[in-house]
Amino acid sequence: MNDLFVWTADADAQAVMQQVLSRHQAMGIRAITFKVDRYSGRDSGMIKDGPELTRFQKNTFKRLVLLLDHHGSGREKESVETIHHQLSARLDRVTWQGNHLAVMAVPELEEWLWYSEDAMLKCLSISKEEMKDWNGAYAHKTGQSVEQLRKEQPKELFEHLVLRKKRRKPTLADFECIASSASLKQWQGSASFHAITERLQQWFPAG
Repeated sequence: MNDLFVWTADADAQAVMQQVLSRHQAMGIRAITFKVDRYSGRDSGMIKDGPELTRFQKNTFKRLVLLLDHHGSGREKESVETIHHQLSARLDRVTWQGNHLAVMAVPELEEWLWYSEDAMLKCLSISKEEMKDWNGAYAHKTGQSVEQLRKEQPKELFEHLVLRKKRRKPTLADFECIASSASLKQWQGSASFHAITERLQQWFPAG
């Protein structure tokens, strides 16, 4: 039986988690057997049907992580804690009790990326000066600080940065590169990423 099944609500999160789990030493866990898959129903669909559909993985994997975004879930007016509790209760009912974790990235997964700027600079071939200037200009345009944007609109800020440098939208390759080279210690600043790391270290301790 495999160690871990991770179900994400979009392809970007899938790409990130595949890279992160392959870096078991940086995560502080032992090497594990895992599969990361994407649910086609997106964030709202994951909340609607996700826990119940995971019963089909129960005979193949020992542990389960559900990962979705708060933004786009259709439950943005509810607290993340309330949604976590509800998802967890439903996972308990489909026999994952004690072996699951439901996590919402707030507001979206791109929030993780901003905790390791060096990886973003490297993967996007951007200088520190360019990042400062472009982020500053975008912040001025929106009437917010760069720090506010990183916390409240991380996806929009990231897309702006990629558009300015690459003249395109972010690709899966961008997410894979950043996740493969980011400081996962710095990513611990994100509450959602920290929650995943902490649970994986409990389930799969190193050494």
